[in-house]
Amino acid sequence: LVRAEVFDRSMTLAAQAFTSIFPLLILIATLRPRSRDDQIGQGLADSLGLNPQARDALEAALPSAGTAANAFGVLGALVVLLSATSFSRALARMYARVWDAPRPARLRSLWRLVAVLLGLVLLLVMLTSIRRVLQGAPLSGLTEGFVTFVLSGLVWTWVPWLLMARRVPARLLLPGGVLMALAMAVLSVVGGIYLPRALSSATAQYGALGVSFTYVTWLFVIMVALVATTAVGAVIAREADPVGRLLAGAGGRSRAAR
Repeated sequence: LVRAEVFDRSMTLAAQAFTSIFPLLILIATLRPRSRDDQIGQGLADSLGLNPQARDALEAALPSAGTAANAFGVLGALVVLLSATSFSRALARMYARVWDAPRPARLRSLWRLVAVLLGLVLLLVMLTSIRRVLQGAPLSGLTEGFVTFVLSGLVWTWVPWLLMARRVPARLLLPGGVLMALAMAVLSVVGGIYLPRALSSATAQYGALGVSFTYVTWLFVIMVALVATTAVGAVIAREADPVGRLLAGAGGRSRAAR
């Protein structure tokens, strides 16, 4: 955990996630079919699960779909996508440090950075859609937690496997993915309690800027969980106990040690 520099890397990842994911969400909200008078903030607020007060502040801060569509051309969308890969690069550096793995060449790994970013955005969209579908259904909280756990476990095992160019077998990355899935399931419950209150207070004091403050803080909490579970998962996979031997398999121990 000390070598992983949990708090420093978590703050970097949180800042990169905020400046990478939010522009992509705005771009996606712009490209969605809608009336030119509709507010982008409406779709973005739905994706983020904002309460009414924070929703109003965000909708007031963002332009209408027609205005934003004029600002985004093909080149603009490409620049947003490529600049957003800074989050994927920060993730790759974190995983490389924890696993002592060399980072792939930048040009060759560009498609990996884009794929990871789109995969994480897709995860966010899927979880938001599932939340809407399950809203009001019996045992909706339990079902949502289970689906969040499964999808998060798969994604957070796949992300380091892809970013490290398959140098670390997926089975060794599974403990970290499962731990992160558990953390996400817990944080989804905590966030449902904390975020509405925090957003209401921050929006009342700072308007749309308060939404930024609150979400950067929450992203930091999530990234602390990510870095910590990655480090602990790496220790579990490398330990010479039955679990570690099972995960390493034939020849896996030497690769994990490297």
